Amino acid sequence: MISTINDGAFEALVNLKTLHLYNNELEEIPALPISTLEYLSFSNNKISTINDGAFEALVNLKKLYLDNNELEDIPLLPLSALENLSFGNNKISTINDGAFEALVNLKRLHLYNNELEEIPELPISTLEYLDLHSNKISTINNGVFEALVNLKELHLYNNELEEIPALPISTLEFLSLSSNKISTINDGAFEALVNLKTLHLHNNELEEIPALPISTLEYLSLYSNKISTINDGAFEALVNLKTLHLYNN
Repeated sequence: MISTINDGAFEALVNLKTLHLYNNELEEIPALPISTLEYLSFSNNKISTINDGAFEALVNLKKLYLDNNELEDIPLLPLSALENLSFGNNKISTINDGAFEALVNLKRLHLYNNELEEIPELPISTLEYLDLHSNKISTINNGVFEALVNLKELHLYNNELEEIPALPISTLEFLSLSSNKISTINDGAFEALVNLKTLHLHNNELEEIPALPISTLEYLSLYSNKISTINDGAFEALVNLKTLHLYNN
């Protein structure tokens, strides 16, 4: 298994577009002078350090996978062409200021199964998919989603959320809040979600069905909560609902 990448190892590969280095013993990422590269995977290594300048030459990189490593923070990423970025299953608790500022074309971001305690501010207006499941997030701060004007899919399941504030994400089509500790959904929490089609709220602590003014909703899961009563008119606004799960309440 590869444990070290020597300086100059890739210098002759002047047309390389895809590089798979997953399932090795690498502990750090050195500078990679491969300007033609479009796809790079370092998943399933032991990487704890991304050296300064490691990605500076990767001006055409579109997909970067760093899942299943030992990273504790995210450094600045000067990857303006990047569209898909995955840091899933690391030990990340900190995202450095400005880490994502250069990612002006990013569409998909995976930060699942880390040590994050709050949702980071993401100045990425192009982002369409955000996966933050299986962290330690207990609060959704005001304004944290304001820049995400194209977000369509948001995964926040398996965290430590107890309440849901207003979510001003009018483009959202899929939202998963399952397997948290949610007992309260604040007034107006879902009012802005005018394009939402799928909502997962199962495996929480809800005792009643919240107000759901989401006429576009097609799929709703509320199973495995503590709901004992369904109030009159609870589903009146859900004129397009096709699937409803209420078992195990």
